[in-house]
Amino acid sequence: MERPVRTPRRTFRYATRPSLLARSVWLCARHRPASWWRLPLVAAWASQIRRHRRARLEIAGRAYLGYQASLPADAYFGESGVRGALIWLAGADSVLSLGDGVLIGVGVQLAIAAGARLTVGSGTFINPNSRIFCAEGISIGRDCALSWDVEILDFDAHEIGSNGEFRPQSAPVRIGDHVWVGTRAIILKGVEIGDGAIVGAGSVVTRSVPPRAVVAGNPARVVREDVDWRHVPAGSGESDG
Repeated sequence: MERPVRTPRRTFRYATRPSLLARSVWLCARHRPASWWRLPLVAAWASQIRRHRRARLEIAGRAYLGYQASLPADAYFGESGVRGALIWLAGADSVLSLGDGVLIGVGVQLAIAAGARLTVGSGTFINPNSRIFCAEGISIGRDCALSWDVEILDFDAHEIGSNGEFRPQSAPVRIGDHVWVGTRAIILKGVEIGDGAIVGAGSVVTRSVPPRAVVAGNPARVVREDVDWRHVPAGSGESDG
């Protein structure tokens, strides 16, 4: 019987800095007091969590906030924000659910409104200066790669209509497993992106994307189908040749 092929998990070498440990312990004690000693959050010094008293922060394993600022100098290549990550659980019953090994980059903002839920699957990373604003529901699958300056919104701050009729202000966003979202892409409300898909850099996604398809442009359209992709960190020396 043939065994399924497993993708090896990414590993990261974290620098041991007193400021990193102190900030991690403080955030865990404040927001995850029942398990603070396990350090479910590892956080760069400038990282913040703003949480309504009735909001929930769920972590399955360990998540990393502002992870680039915590790495040795030779362990990361790419854009870096100037501050730590910000998690903002803005209202009652706001929920952020993070899988094991989620990496949240420097300058990333995750904002969840009252009654809304944002879910990020295990092994997914969100690179610096990306922003996710969740007013209803956003789900991001496992092992996804969100590049720099990505924006995901499930709502419009202003309603647009005609003849006195207006479209719903918000609609859930679902991003499947192993999805790659390119630099400065924007994903808007009501979109579903299938497993294994690729969103090209600078794309504006206004409609759903089939699994394993590449979309690009404004508005984004399918430019290629039945693709496979893998993550090769910049500067790793790996190549296909």
